Amino acid sequence: MHGERAMRRRRRKTVRACNHCQKSHLTCDESRPCARCVKRGLGDTCMDGARKKAKYLIDAEPQPNGTS
Repeated sequence: MHGERAMRRRRRKTVRACNHCQKSHLTCDESRPCARCVKRGLGDTCMDGARKKAKYLIDAEPQPNGTS
């Protein structure tokens, strides 16, 4: 039984999730529209989601008005 588990392949993560999967914190696939959006009837609005910038990078950036 232990050997069977080792033979199972892991699902490859996509580089970027679509906006719907990202919002729902669910696994997305590489195709656009993704399989989840097609299944839910959201294929026409399935686009790559926007990446958020890490908080430590936001704090390090100088402020636009010249104060830091």
